[in-house]
Amino acid sequence: TTVCSRYQAALARAHGLTPVVIPLGVDLSVFRRRTGEPSGPPYRLVHVASLNPVKDQATLLQAVALLRDRQVDVTLDLVGEDTLNGRLPELARTLGLSDHVAFHGFLPSDALVPLYHAAHLFVLSSLHEAAGVVLLEAAACGVPVVGSAVGFVADWAPDGAVGVPPGSPE
Repeated sequence: TTVCSRYQAALARAHGLTPVVIPLGVDLSVFRRRTGEPSGPPYRLVHVASLNPVKDQATLLQAVALLRDRQVDVTLDLVGEDTLNGRLPELARTLGLSDHVAFHGFLPSDALVPLYHAAHLFVLSSLHEAAGVVLLEAAACGVPVVGSAVGFVADWAPDGAVGVPPGSPE
């Protein structure tokens, strides 16, 4: 049994399997480290994943609403194919976030780099991840990571990422 993260290996062991971890990687000629730090506020968050229930962007939008309610000047770039038929843009409107959240749809890898370089923080809201290649992309670009303690966030926390309970906007 092969897996791609220590987090996934622990899940496999819990089912009586003996996993071998084979790490994933990203193309460092595409995902290159940024020079300098982004200015702000507003503080820019970026999230890259298909818009679907497992990626739990609804919780992420609720977290952004909590930050805005606490007077934190923050914006969110959401990148990914919408498989939820527009429910997340509607939730953003309901939460009063229309001017603070940009839905970019699917973007090719090279188009992600400018978003990573402009971001103060990469955020992951997934309920489950085997690993999360987008976390490797963000890290390769020098972007700090916070998110659900699954996949690579669970592997890297607390020294290389901040992990939070899945499904909790607080």
